Amino acid sequence: MKCKLDLKNEYVIFSDFDGTITLKDSTVELVEKYGTEQNKQDEILFAAGKATSREVLPRHYISMQVSPDDYYELMYSMPLDPSFPRFYKALRAVGANLTVLTGSAARGVADYLHKNGYRDIAVYGNDMEIKNDIVLVSPGSDACDTLCENSSCAFCKSAALERERALGKKVIFFGDGHTDLCAAEHADMLFAKGRLAKYCADNGIPFIFFETFDDIYDYFF
Repeated sequence: MKCKLDLKNEYVIFSDFDGTITLKDSTVELVEKYGTEQNKQDEILFAAGKATSREVLPRHYISMQVSPDDYYELMYSMPLDPSFPRFYKALRAVGANLTVLTGSAARGVADYLHKNGYRDIAVYGNDMEIKNDIVLVSPGSDACDTLCENSSCAFCKSAALERERALGKKVIFFGDGHTDLCAAEHADMLFAKGRLAKYCADNGIPFIFFETFDDIYDYFF
């Protein structure tokens, strides 16, 4: 396996999870199935940029009262991008790693990836606890370490990217949605689709459009 770039030594590769590695967004699906009208309104406000994930995410889980069984049943039902396995196999074949940065619960995403056979992917995101048989999610433990305007993200992906850039690495990021907007200007190479692609196009941020991981595979291999 040959790669067009030295992904192992020169780059650090990050990816969003919901809507990027998977074809659906687990938080959106949870709100659709278990959410109150307030939860659904919060999602509309969040999507419109009128509410922050730091405000909305904890409120969602307090209101939804989702049991661990229901949470994992829905989480495990999220469809994986069918082209992700080929891309990830090629990435590992050249000695490169992938780290997931998620606006969801890191524990839930890690469990999903482990269940699907991806035990060597590190996941960073928001904190999750099970209390009185209810799943609760709160801003990540490093939430205060944020580059976001007004500290609006529950988990700041930009800070994770900048930590690697400070070490002299170039950063690649794959994303699709609202929780990826803050990371867009901190990646040396940005692959975007969905809302993220529109945001970048509207704001003059350079990006490479992709629809599936087949597109990313073709770019590198």
